[in-house]
Amino acid sequence: MAMTTNGLSSKLIPSFLRCLNSSSPSFTTPHFRFAQRTTINTTTTTIFAPPAQPEQSTINYSNDDRVYNFEDTKRLFSSVKTGKLIRSAANLSMASVEPVVDLGMWVMSSRLMQMGLLREVVLGGIKHTVYEHFVAGSDTGEAGRTVKKLWESGLRGMLDYGLEHAVDNESCDTNAQQFIKTVESTQSLPSSSVSFVVVKITAICPISLLKRVSDLLRWEYKHKNSSSFVLPWKLKTLPIFVECSPFYHTLTKPSPLTMAEELDLELAQQRLTTICNKAIESNVPVVIDAEDTSIQPGIDYFTYSAAIMYNKGQKPLISGTIQAYLKDAGQRLFQTKKAADKLELPIGFKLVRGAYMSSERKLANSLGVESPIHNSINETHRCFNACASFMVDEVSNGPGGLILATHNLESGKSLKLYVFHHLGCFPFFHICLNSFKKKEYTTPGNTTELLIMKTERGKLAARKAGDLGIGRESDKLEFASLYGMADAMSFGLRNSGFKVSKYLPFGPVDKIMPYLLRRAEENKGLLSSSYLDRHLMMKELKRRVKACVGQVPMVGRKRERPVV
Repeated sequence: MAMTTNGLSSKLIPSFLRCLNSSSPSFTTPHFRFAQRTTINTTTTTIFAPPAQPEQSTINYSNDDRVYNFEDTKRLFSSVKTGKLIRSAANLSMASVEPVVDLGMWVMSSRLMQMGLLREVVLGGIKHTVYEHFVAGSDTGEAGRTVKKLWESGLRGMLDYGLEHAVDNESCDTNAQQFIKTVESTQSLPSSSVSFVVVKITAICPISLLKRVSDLLRWEYKHKNSSSFVLPWKLKTLPIFVECSPFYHTLTKPSPLTMAEELDLELAQQRLTTICNKAIESNVPVVIDAEDTSIQPGIDYFTYSAAIMYNKGQKPLISGTIQAYLKDAGQRLFQTKKAADKLELPIGFKLVRGAYMSSERKLANSLGVESPIHNSINETHRCFNACASFMVDEVSNGPGGLILATHNLESGKSLKLYVFHHLGCFPFFHICLNSFKKKEYTTPGNTTELLIMKTERGKLAARKAGDLGIGRESDKLEFASLYGMADAMSFGLRNSGFKVSKYLPFGPVDKIMPYLLRRAEENKGLLSSSYLDRHLMMKELKRRVKACVGQVPMVGRKRERPVV
């Protein structure tokens, strides 16, 4: 279903396009009212809001200047035991070395993993190092215990069962049951301790079928004026393409889906429907992950058709993902949001920069076509900031949701500042500030003072949020980061009274490590961007050693009699 901007407000299009071409948003203060957060089941409208918060461990919260006080490492890491701190610093240091990631990829894909004894040794070594640091556990039970530990320390969890692409219906059924089990597991955990459950369409629909569906959707869009090309299986959805979207994956007319393929597609949709129904029953929202452009149209089709079925009221149950490093990201976001508005549909987005840059460019180069990725990182930053600013404007005065997942500190700072200056508050806004760019913090002569200076604008925004009453009792704002990454910022925000989530991948070590290593290979800069965490952890360890040494009485020294 092709959609255009015809009929949209003439004021909206120019402002959004100006925002796309601007590196920073303007600041105004519109009037608005808080929107009630609701969702719907398959028949009736019901309130979709988390239950009252249970008590957590005693943590001193404040909204003062100490929100980003990285100098006070004692307070920052007050809930982290020394052993955990040592392991975290060691694992981050090891993971920040790119040759280690390359070696891990080689070992996991080599014939060495087919040798029984050696395989057990390798997996055992991985499990007790990087696996324990970056992964929440092997199953829902262990992941649940990790959630409880986070909850006790004042944090929440986003559960992500790490699965590779499914190849047949049998594996899809197994994966769907794992997602359902993950959703069900949230019912036995402390109320509100799980903020989201992450679902991958590639795990519940055969990858070959997703490619076929994507090809057919691309061809339909390119020939939308032709009545001879019809997709009888297609459900009602939202805009998936714009004119500048990449279409080079489908150069010739694809054959229609066979009866068997249509049946497989229906089965995949039934799996997603079952997961969504269970999410409603468990009162937990779902986020759909994005993939590369060869299959993303099919993923968007699943996401938007489910959103039309389930998203009602003010808060979306289903959120999709927009990758800002794609040149068509801004226009697609705009078209989809406005189409949803016409249907009075609350639409949710997770906005990320993207994780498949090398493979996308390699494919485009091999075909001799223009890359779908922005030409520079600055263009990606501008697109990300513009999309975020646009969505913040939209959800401030109406329904919908936004999850901002960024590895770039500058975007986090400018967007938070934009939000609080431009909006003051908003109904459902989640900021995921995962980590810091290594290049920004590893220049010669860097000190903690310089690192703190980099976060001043974020501190001002967080203080502003506290002044507005956005803290532990509010669902308007949530910070999140990858498990094992950006702990300093997570603890700093927690100490200031904000809700903070950690992204929790989990699964058996032999199944989840290829999944994690593949993403680490695509995002080597992410693991190497942990300089601030490592720096602060080492500083806190030195402080604890000095404090311990200071308490040990020196041998041979006579204790002086106190003066009376």
